[in-house]
Amino acid sequence: MVVDREEQVSLRKRTTKSTKKILGVMGSTRKNGATDLLLQQVLKGAEQEGAETDIIYAGTNIKGCPSLCDYQEQGCLLKDGLKEINDKIAEADAVVFASPVFGRQIVALLKLLSGERCPHLNRSAFNRDSHKRSALLFSQGHADAQQYSAYIKWMANLLPAIGFNAPEKIIVAAGVRRAADALNDSLLLQSASDLGKQLAG
Repeated sequence: MVVDREEQVSLRKRTTKSTKKILGVMGSTRKNGATDLLLQQVLKGAEQEGAETDIIYAGTNIKGCPSLCDYQEQGCLLKDGLKEINDKIAEADAVVFASPVFGRQIVALLKLLSGERCPHLNRSAFNRDSHKRSALLFSQGHADAQQYSAYIKWMANLLPAIGFNAPEKIIVAAGVRRAADALNDSLLLQSASDLGKQLAG
């Protein structure tokens, strides 16, 4: 088969695209809600750049920390859904944490994952100095994107303490209560897609 120069260039571009792994961690168990749809849009953007993507829902099978073990040496002794999430995070090049804002905070399941259970201080997961790339995605019913900025800043500052770089981008979907609100906002969808492309680059 003869391939002309233009086709060779095109083939080379396709084969040199990103093979990075981008993971979406959804704090809510509600599938196809506003936050979930925006997270899916992020992952679609990453896929367009050739990245492998996966999404995991935190679910309800994550227990609170009883402080019964030494995370640094033993890892977590609780047998629940956290290990699967940690394993996927360890394999990913970048992680997007997504959550609706309820009661001025992220949902409790994501809070357990990101802080209370100290998952990424555990040597069996990955080195907390690994500097994984990260991003944050929030949806909120309040129309003012700055309404919960202090809490969102707290979350952003937490990530470097548990093995991530500071988030490369924080998307706050303000005034988004339902899936239709997200789907009808073309600028918001584009912003989510652009984030995926950025992480895959």
